[in-house]
Amino acid sequence: MTTETKKTTGFIILSVPTIVYGGYFLLTLLSGQHGELGLTDFQKSMFRAGHAHAGVLVILSLVAQLLVDQTSLSNTWKWIVRITMPLAAVLISGGFLQQPADRD
Repeated sequence: MTTETKKTTGFIILSVPTIVYGGYFLLTLLSGQHGELGLTDFQKSMFRAGHAHAGVLVILSLVAQLLVDQTSLSNTWKWIVRITMPLAAVLISGGFLQQPADRD
């Protein structure tokens, strides 16, 4: 395991507590403890989908960190893979958490 893999994996693992807290909040939300938020069923399902995608993509990005060392890519492409995999977890999950635009 290279030094770059260790550093990137460390940063990715630091994001795991936010996913855990999101799961805790999701459970309290779905159990009805946050009725004051006034979320619709659609918003709750999108929150659930965003949280699930974040967890799965973070696990996949950890696996990708190990696999990228075994490839014959140039160092530039290795860094692109190292950065874009965890970035996908943030961006794709964030897309589920957006508020829908008001349509007139």
